[in-house]
Amino acid sequence: MPNSSEPASCGAAGRTDEWTVVARSDDVDPGPIARSVGGRPIVVWRTAAGRLSALADSCPHQGNPLSDGTVAGHELLCRYHGWSVASDGWCERAAGGTRAYAVREVGGDVCVRDPMGDR
Repeated sequence: MPNSSEPASCGAAGRTDEWTVVARSDDVDPGPIARSVGGRPIVVWRTAAGRLSALADSCPHQGNPLSDGTVAGHELLCRYHGWSVASDGWCERAAGGTRAYAVREVGGDVCVRDPMGDR
């Protein structure tokens, strides 16, 4: 798999933030798949409508890996207790959420922004 130093196409021109290729687009169909950005575990998946999402790989309920879950419509279901997390990281049952990362597709790659990469 490519590393963050290979693709110049992930970042927008003139930006200093760090984008990392985490998968090929075909690998996230629908997902979820476990990856990492800046050493932090994330989960990448697609909603039923095909929208990409990248979240911290930690359920807001008890911290279990969301990458072990399943996609249900526009939410990711934690396999351990069935709590659902929306594509923006919000979990209604927890009245809170998990961190959401900026994600986009560039030339068949799924790129996730590492907000710590520009520090």
